[in-house]
Amino acid sequence: MKYKEKTHYKLTSKEGEETIAYCYDLEGSLVFGFNIADGGGFLPVADLMDSAVIEEIIFSTVSPSEALFGFCAWLTTQKESTILGSEYNCSPVVERLEQFMESQGFEDCREEYTDYLKDYPKTKEPDTK
Repeated sequence: MKYKEKTHYKLTSKEGEETIAYCYDLEGSLVFGFNIADGGGFLPVADLMDSAVIEEIIFSTVSPSEALFGFCAWLTTQKESTILGSEYNCSPVVERLEQFMESQGFEDCREEYTDYLKDYPKTKEPDTK
């Protein structure tokens, strides 16, 4: 199997333990990253080839949290700043959301999308004037 950078893999040890890893190019060598957010580490792909069954994982959808983080990351790549808050017009933010959604091939929001959201904390009631 040829391994690809920026791809998730499921690794199953000979004992049957499963782990999800992400393949990186680290200074010219492919490595699997494990629990990086929790201080995990990297192992060279070559070190695991004989000790585990390695299968590529294909994620077919983007999770809601990935979409939110992706949008925020995308905003940081734009020339114009986008200001959010109760004192500001939200039209520019909606325009940015629409641009991002189109670039990702996301469907438009349902008209009644707010019916599906859980209550969230507010420090100020929206201006309905």
